[in-house]
Amino acid sequence: MNTEIAGNTRTVTELPAEIAVNRDELINLRAGARGLTLKPRQSRGSVLSGQHQSRFRGRGMDYLESRHYQPGDDVRNFDWRVTARTSQPHIKLYVEEREKPVVILTDLSASMSMASQGAFKSVIAARVTALLGWVAVAQGDRVGGLVYRSPEEHIEQKPQGGRRGILRFIDALTRLGQPHTDFDAEHAGLPVNILERVTHMTRPGSQLIIISDFYYLNAQSREYLQKLQQHNNVLAIQIVDPLELSAPPTGEYGISDGVHSWRMNLDSSRQQQRLERVLSTRQQQIDALFSELGIPMLQIQTADDVKTVLHHELTRKPTSYMGNILMQGEASV
Repeated sequence: MNTEIAGNTRTVTELPAEIAVNRDELINLRAGARGLTLKPRQSRGSVLSGQHQSRFRGRGMDYLESRHYQPGDDVRNFDWRVTARTSQPHIKLYVEEREKPVVILTDLSASMSMASQGAFKSVIAARVTALLGWVAVAQGDRVGGLVYRSPEEHIEQKPQGGRRGILRFIDALTRLGQPHTDFDAEHAGLPVNILERVTHMTRPGSQLIIISDFYYLNAQSREYLQKLQQHNNVLAIQIVDPLELSAPPTGEYGISDGVHSWRMNLDSSRQQQRLERVLSTRQQQIDALFSELGIPMLQIQTADDVKTVLHHELTRKPTSYMGNILMQGEASV
């Protein structure tokens, strides 16, 4: 089968579902969305909301009440009558019915084409994307985003409601979800221009989910992540292989990209310890970055069952993940 993307035509072969993204598998994840919902928190600090009535401080159709003006309030909502009567500035509050866009940035770059256990990181990322997309559809929210494979291959989709929105996204995942056969820094990790593009395409107040291994983040990446966090509800999901978290025992290991094969020799504990330090330092840097930015991060490993992890980790008490969570609810698919 041939697929044409950004002027290039490449051959897509049928590969095992653990190596290449499988469309039927992603569609069948629809059943796994039952019992999960992007449920809004009833507080000012939370922006998780869909087609639900909430006391959101903004412009709406139904007047709720007036209260004292606070710095940062929209001056267009001044209640001049109450202000004149009390000689204190007051703001009108409204009940607003909002449909929240769910924007997902999915990294399928070269560094995602690997696994020592389970499925490739790219496959796990696609499964997470599809499951969260079905959750959004189940509760009536719009879903869209950007699927990135390389500088020449990425697909952007505006948030769209209903089955059509998620099915279009699944098609994008399938088209770009074939394993990379060549690895180089140019095709690994999310480049700054993709984060910049997501910043421009994401409407303030959206639920933004970034799914990646977060390789090669730099100072510019941090700037765009900070901008996204300031105006949206952001959740980071890191996809990792066990070998990226801890060095294997000493010995000789076979490595393959599906086409070529190599041998990796850890013939001493000294080499193993050196690799262990490199892996530990890298993960600490990623953890520190998202912690400093106030972006909650969930980690999923290549051997994990996506449905099990999401139902376990994202249905905790409302205090978990600073309100940026998927909570058990009434959504049905």
